[in-house]
Amino acid sequence: MIRPARVTDAEALASLQVRAWEAAYSPYVAPERLAGGGDVAARTKRWREVLDDSGNRARTFVSISEERGLDGFITVGPSRDDDAREDEGELYAVYVEPDLIGSGLGRALLAHGERELSRSYRAAMLWTFERNETARRFYERNGWRVDEGDFDAGHYDWAPSVRYRKALRAAVLVSVTDHAVERYRQRIAGRLDPRTEIAARVSDAWAAGRVEPGERGSVLVRDLTDRELVYVCRHDEPRGELVVVTLWEEGDDARVPKRFTDALRRTDERPRR
Repeated sequence: MIRPARVTDAEALASLQVRAWEAAYSPYVAPERLAGGGDVAARTKRWREVLDDSGNRARTFVSISEERGLDGFITVGPSRDDDAREDEGELYAVYVEPDLIGSGLGRALLAHGERELSRSYRAAMLWTFERNETARRFYERNGWRVDEGDFDAGHYDWAPSVRYRKALRAAVLVSVTDHAVERYRQRIAGRLDPRTEIAARVSDAWAAGRVEPGERGSVLVRDLTDRELVYVCRHDEPRGELVVVTLWEEGDDARVPKRFTDALRRTDERPRR
């Protein structure tokens, strides 16, 4: 489950942030710098101040699981760079527990943060360290590109940094039926919430333009990562919502179950992007 952060999350946020810093930055950030920034008590105090500030324009969202509690977070808001335009936001931070890197949780948080940014901004930027190859591959796989303009590699004094940018598209509101959730559970074993995971994947594919008309007014959204997985949706025009009805696995015998496509409204059309 991904939800807005609360003041009561401050200590868990601080602890996770310090663990993530140590895991990612220790190979190239001086130990005294990490020790100075990685005091959990000081970070907890700072998080309480940030989350308790009603005038703060940054927004933090946390991932909560039954097994682990708070296991990831993302913070987004207006760009803090002097050369930013008014229509540019910033992804301040996205961290997950180090042993969950590669699980899909980071991508779900990133998609959530990008949707939040797209409500107010046409583009966004982020900063990461030049030597943080894992983070750089992650961002680049998800459509972020190194800024072609001038930027200060000394933006952060811990280590040389690089700035990324990404154009944002209007978010698509996604809801998921119980049948789609069950099909997803049967197909992909994992600890993530299927409803959140499906919505994030559909939103990513939608933004990338992997959408086409289906049978009987349905809308097909093709997964970016798992190319044999297709989400069969209908477009709820009054609410502007994309409803994932079921999943379709392509192959020699592939087809959408008729009992579900029959329920799709014939008047539904592929929405404009």
